[in-house]
Order: sequence, then C-alpha cells, then structure tokens
Amino acid sequence: MKGYQVVLVVLSLVLVGIFCLRPPAFPRWDTTLNIPLYQSTFRLVDFLDSTRFQVQPDSTINFACDFPIDTVTPEGVIDLVSVDETSRIALGDFMFTDIPKGHVGMSLEQLIGMPVPDSGLKQAVPPFEMTLLRECSLPGVANAEVMLGVMRTTLSNQTGIPIDSVVICLPLGKVRFGNVQPRTTQSSRADIGGVHICSPMSVVISLGSAGTGADTVRLLKSDSLLLEVMVDSLQVSNARVRIPIAKARRLCRVSTGSSQPFKIDSLTLASGLCRITLANDFDVPVNAELTVPKLSKSQDYRIRGHHSTVVEFDLSGMRIDNRSKTNSLLDFEVIAVPDPSEELVDLTKHDGLVIGYETRQLKPVCIAGEFQRPVYAASVLETLPQLIPYGIKGLRVPNAELMLDIENSIGFPLELQLGLVAHRDGEEAARLDRLLVVPAGEFGAPRAFESVLGVTDLVNAGADFIIFEHTVRMTGRGSYTSGAWVAGRAAMCTPLRLAFVSDTVAGPTKSVQLQQSHRNLIAEHLVGGEVKLSVANQFPTGFAGWLAIAPDSTAAPDPDVLVDEILVPFGVPTGRLDHLGNCVGESDTVVQFFLDSLEATLFRRSPLKAQLFLVLEPTDTLNFRTTDHLRIGVLVELRVRVKQWGRI
Repeated sequence: MKGYQVVLVVLSLVLVGIFCLRPPAFPRWDTTLNIPLYQSTFRLVDFLDSTRFQVQPDSTINFACDFPIDTVTPEGVIDLVSVDETSRIALGDFMFTDIPKGHVGMSLEQLIGMPVPDSGLKQAVPPFEMTLLRECSLPGVANAEVMLGVMRTTLSNQTGIPIDSVVICLPLGKVRFGNVQPRTTQSSRADIGGVHICSPMSVVISLGSAGTGADTVRLLKSDSLLLEVMVDSLQVSNARVRIPIAKARRLCRVSTGSSQPFKIDSLTLASGLCRITLANDFDVPVNAELTVPKLSKSQDYRIRGHHSTVVEFDLSGMRIDNRSKTNSLLDFEVIAVPDPSEELVDLTKHDGLVIGYETRQLKPVCIAGEFQRPVYAASVLETLPQLIPYGIKGLRVPNAELMLDIENSIGFPLELQLGLVAHRDGEEAARLDRLLVVPAGEFGAPRAFESVLGVTDLVNAGADFIIFEHTVRMTGRGSYTSGAWVAGRAAMCTPLRLAFVSDTVAGPTKSVQLQQSHRNLIAEHLVGGEVKLSVANQFPTGFAGWLAIAPDSTAAPDPDVLVDEILVPFGVPTGRLDHLGNCVGESDTVVQFFLDSLEATLFRRSPLKAQLFLVLEPTDTLNFRTTDHLRIGVLVELRVRVKQWGRI
C-alpha cells in the first residue's frame, strides 16, 4: 500500500472514533420548588389594650379609661427640720427571768417530834401544831431592790399525815395553804413590789394538823414537808446578782417637722439619713437587736461594756403615710439582752442602754398635710392611658370628651388649673388649658364639682402620649380641718369609630430558612420564579401595600446574588359591608408577581426575612368590630432546570 493511502486510513479511523464513540445526550426538564414565605392574620384588637378597649355584645369596640386625680401634694413647698434626740433603756426596764429557786425542807421527825427508825413504823399520829424558823437561799441573788415581780411558792406534803393549815411568812409577803392532803402539792402566786430581797431570807412556817385519829399510817424516815420559793419577772432598781436571762425593749419614734406651720400627713423623701447610736453602760456585754419595720431592716449588735456602736440608714425614696398624725418619720425598736454572768455583778440605776438618733439632709419629693395658713400650691404630672394603639398613628376618633368629677372637703375655695399636653416625637404637639373654680367644702360633707373637656383634637394629634397637669391653689378665708382633702377622677368613653389618614403600618418580620437540598438546586439550576399572595380582607376599608423580601442579617454573602431586595406590590379591596357599614365578609385577592432569573438569585441566600407593609389611605369615619381582620399568605414557586440524571 502506498504511503498516502496509509495516512488516509489512519485519519479515517480517528474521525470514526471521535464521532461514533461520543456518549449520548441525557434528557433535561424543569421542576418547581414551593417555599411558604409568609402567613399571618392581622386583627385590630391585636393592637389594642384590652384593659382600655371594651368589646360590646354586637362585636363593636368602645374605648374607655378611668383614672384618679391625685390629692393635693405640696411638692417642694416646705423644708423638713432634722431632729437629734436621746432615749434610754434603764435598769428598771429590764425583766429578769429564769432565777434559780430556793428550797426549805422539814423532816417528818421535826414535824411529829419523835424519832423514826430507818425501817419506818406504823402508828397513829396525834394532833400537833408548831412554828418553825428556817432560812431560804435564792441561788445567784445576794440582794435586790424589787420594783415589780412575781413570787411563786409550792408546798409539797411528802408524808402520810394530812396538814390542815400552813402559814408561811417571807420578807416578800405572807402565803397561806389549807388542807394539804398526804402526798399532794399546792402552789400559790402573788405579785410583789417595793420589797427588798436579801439572800438567805428568814422564813417563819406555822402549821397545824389534826393528826390521823385512831387510824394508823405508815411513817418513813424519808418523809418530809418541802417548800419551794421562786421569784420571776423581776424589775429591780439595784441588785447584786449573777445575771440570769434579762431583757428589755424600747420603741422609739423618729419625728419630723417642717420650717412652715404645717402638719404632715404623707411624704416621699428624695434624700435623707438616719443615724442611731447604741451606748452600753453595763459592765457586761449587751446584745442589742435593732428593728426598723418601715425599712425592712433587722440586725443584732454585740456591744462590749461601756462601749457604743453607730448604725446609719439611707432614707432616700422612703414613703411615709402618717395616719397617726404625730409627724412620725419612722419607728424603730431596740431589744437589749445583757450577757448572763457566772460571778455576782453589782447593778445600779446608772446601768442601761442609751439610744441616740438623729436625722440629716431630709429633702422631700412630695409632701401632703395641713397648712396653718391659707396658702398652698401643688402641681402633678400624670401620663394618660394610651388612647391610640402604639405604632398606628393614622387612626383618628370622631369625638372624645374627658369628664371630671371633683370632690372638695377643704374649707377653702380652690382654683384648679388643668393642662393637657400631647407630645409627639419628643415635642409638644397640642395643648388644652382650663381654669376651674371649685367651691369650698366641709369636712365630712364634701362639695361635688363636675366639668366636661373636649379632647378630640388632642387625641387626634397623633401623640405618643398625653400629659395631664393640675395645680391647686387655696385662696380666701376658711378653715382646713385635719384630714380634709380634695380629690377626683377623670373618665372618657368613646365608640371606636375611626378614620384613617395617610400612614404606613409595618407588620412583624418573618424569618424563612430554606432546606439544604433546595439551596443546592437553586445554586446550580435556578431559572426563574413567581411570588403568589393570597389576601382576604374583612375590614371596612381597602389597603395597598407591599411585601419586602431580603436576606437576613445572618445570611452568608454570595457574589452570584445580583439583587439586594424584592418588593412585591399589591392592592386589597374593601371587605363585604352590610347596610350599617359593618364588615360581614371577606374579599379575596390573589396577586402574582413573576421573578426573572436575576431577581430569583436572591433565594440563593438563607435565611431570608419577609415583612409586610400596609399603606393607609384617607377615609371617612368607619365602624370597627372585633371580627375585622386581614389574612395574608405568601407562597414562592422557584423553577429549576435539571440537566443530569439523579440530581432531584
């Protein structure tokens, strides 16, 4: 074969391999991914305060508010005067308890005047009488001058012989017992005071018995008559004792006064300090429990003999309601307990706990009470309840009136200066001022006064909030009875018949997280898409608006995404109305918005956020009901094109 023929054969084989061995083309098709993007129902009642808006039986809505007008409060008119006072828990204020008992015993042999063998005997006992002189020691007490106390005596007949009568003479008093049967015990209690205890005490015991007659009784050598003497709850003027349990308490009242002739009923402090000093005059340590109920403070302090401790309280913000009319700032209690002692301790009238207390830097925020002269002024600021739902400034009411009911039991005519100020965006938007003259009243029989203020313009000023101010002045001649007052209430009620003005309301933001499998298909095969809005409107007005779709702030950036946001506009007609203007049915609207290949790239990023915006157009006054709503659902359909097998 010739050389050129060989070359032709080789070229033919190469061309056959190129064209005949190429793999076949796979089929390709389009599919749709459905992504629920947004679903929500807007109701007017969701934006309303249920405590202010009342639903009527016919599903209509009324706005109602009712709030008190504060009593007269003379803010910053008078200065408070500081106090520096001292109280003392003296020795005589302490109550001594748990003092050991004294005992006196009389044996059977001493009673019957004859010996008794160790084994005992059985015989009749003849009648007998006797007087015995004994001593009774009170352990732990050397001597004491008793101001007040209690003496308890107990007689135990531990024999088989009945005792008809017993008379016991003590320095503390005389005690009688009668008919003390064998093997029984009798007790007696007596209050004592103005007596002197010197231990041991002399005790004279006189007793008598009719004996056992012809009956014989068993007599034992261990039989006896036992007398027990106990003193308790002692208050002493001086003593030499081993200190048992002793306790005293003192309630101190910290008063306050003013630089003006003014009787304080209540106040709130802006600042103030109260310092309490506890000084121990005992030779032994004292435990002091300090309790200040109004400040919810309670603390124990251990104070060494002839030492002191200082406690300071911040009174800022403290509120005082002086119901007792004593101009009391606060009360505190001190409970003092000296340490028990093992050795005898001399107690004198100089012993005790000194309590000092003082106030400083008292500055009131507000103060109320009784002036001794007819000059008085007070100004109060209150924020009225939110009239229009927050964030829907476009709503307007057709009519609103504020009704004032005021009662005056003060014996002066009052000038009541009222001010209503609407604030919007940090500035005054509208204002209403009115001067009312309230007739003088009488304590126990207040005078009533009524007035109606038109506040429609204030409410419709689109205010963020409305401030209510009132200043009270007492003028002329009259009387101010302690406890008299001027107070009142304001009320407003208006049907929720509203008119829209031009405004835009933003709905809540919804976050959408795409599935990973969908994101893979979108990243490689996205062709286009469509946004479908289904809107059902049951409001008595139509709406325009748009749906905004954008990447969430947490979504990762993607250079292949060619748009930052998609806006889907829509319009919604009015719901179905009855002859009264009430919305009784939904109007349905479906909006289709097609996405080209550039707009569809936004869905490569995840998560996405979707937010609905409603445009309020000016309307006439409309009736609103609790059943009114706007229901919206949004579905995104993305079209992807598959070019290989097994990718779905």
